[in-house]
Amino acid sequence: MVEIIGLGVILLALLGQIWSQTKRIEKLEWNNWQLSAENEKLKNQLTSLTTKD
Repeated sequence: MVEIIGLGVILLALLGQIWSQTKRIEKLEWNNWQLSAENEKLKNQLTSLTTKD
């Protein structure tokens, strides 16, 4: 019985870690999307500056 409770506690801890890492990944993906959009905007600005001749 004690082993089952111990395994349950370990399982809950692992699920907590998975949830935490999932949230971290979602945040990193959002940051990546924002940086990609900013990068595209800056590339467009640079292109317009270099082609004004």
